Formats: sequence, C-alpha cells, structure tokens
Amino acid sequence: MSPKIDISIIIVNYNGASYLPECLDSIFNHQCDSSYEIIVIDNQSKDNSKSVLDAYKDRINIIYHDTNVGFAMGNNIAFKQAKGKFVFM
Repeated sequence: MSPKIDISIIIVNYNGASYLPECLDSIFNHQCDSSYEIIVIDNQSKDNSKSVLDAYKDRINIIYHDTNVGFAMGNNIAFKQAKGKFVFM
C-alpha cells in the first residue's frame, strides 16, 4: 500500500526555467505537517526547463508534454495523475 498523500501541487510550465528553481525550492523549504506531491507538467518548453526539472526529478513528478496544450488542459492532464486528497493548482 502506498503512503497517503494529503496535497497534490500542480505546476504548469512553459518556458519558465528562470522561475522553476525558486518556485520548487520555496515548496521544499517550507515546513509542512501534511504529506504532499509535486507534479510539474511541461508544455513543450523551448528554454532549458527540461534540464532544470531534471535536477529535481527525484523529488517531483514530471510530465513532459509533446505539445503546448495550454494552462487549463495542462492542469487537467496533471490532475489525472494526482494522488492527493486535495489538489493545489
């Protein structure tokens, strides 16, 4: 049986490599009594987002989408993989 997850945090990314480290580090550095997972969906970024996300691959779930499906559809795709009781988008 897998551990119960309280919160699924979904981040939709498109060319946000310069923002990803600060965003992800702020989550990891925050004290939280709830269990959580982080799901990042990358909408076919053209910058170095992939290399930034790869540095976090052991701590986050990454979905590399082969097209830019936009913010709403990106959330829907990640939501289908979320295991948390609550979802934060």
